[in-house]
Amino acid sequence: MTETSHIPPIIGESNLPEGAQRILVGAAEVFARKGFAAASVRQLAEASKMSIPMMYYYFDSKDAVFQALLNLAMVYMDQHVMQPAMAADSALESLRIFIKGHVQMALANPLVVRTLMATFFGPEEGAPSIDMFKEEHHQVLMGWIMSLVPRLGKLREGFTPLFVAMLIDDMHHSLVMAVRHLNDPKFEPFKPMLEERLSDASIDRHIQFLLLGAFEEIYDEF
Repeated sequence: MTETSHIPPIIGESNLPEGAQRILVGAAEVFARKGFAAASVRQLAEASKMSIPMMYYYFDSKDAVFQALLNLAMVYMDQHVMQPAMAADSALESLRIFIKGHVQMALANPLVVRTLMATFFGPEEGAPSIDMFKEEHHQVLMGWIMSLVPRLGKLREGFTPLFVAMLIDDMHHSLVMAVRHLNDPKFEPFKPMLEERLSDASIDRHIQFLLLGAFEEIYDEF
């Protein structure tokens, strides 16, 4: 294993037994490198330095291992991103916490993020037989973003809350994808550019650019 000596916070902050955490870290490394379909239960066990029977003691299938990774990621995002964003004093601060929180989550958990993205954007054939996109969760997330938009100010003519909500959703996905590239050796020549894009100042410029384009109010709080 190349990365399993470090336990990503998404896994380490869970209340799962140490053995289950070892399996999830090893599985994340294998999934990220080989993809879900090509990974075997034996490879997951070997990456975790555990026997196959011990792996089945904690998880009854390869799908269950991936489902556990996804569930932990969603719990982590709720605790570290959504709850602070919802509790912020202003709509602008909520937006900034939402965008920057996703970036910080990805930077702290690059292995898990790479694993999930490799599966989400990989070929459909051989994908996990679970609801990877958690449709209900996504609907709740988009509903919250939609409720945030009118609190940010008066939209310019031609802009709708749904359109701006999609822009916000696209922004945080794009920045998380940049984190994924930052940790991919193939993108090493672009690392300085990616680091600059993910800086606090650059993210503020992304947010300001969106606000200036979509809202009549001029934001000067940056």
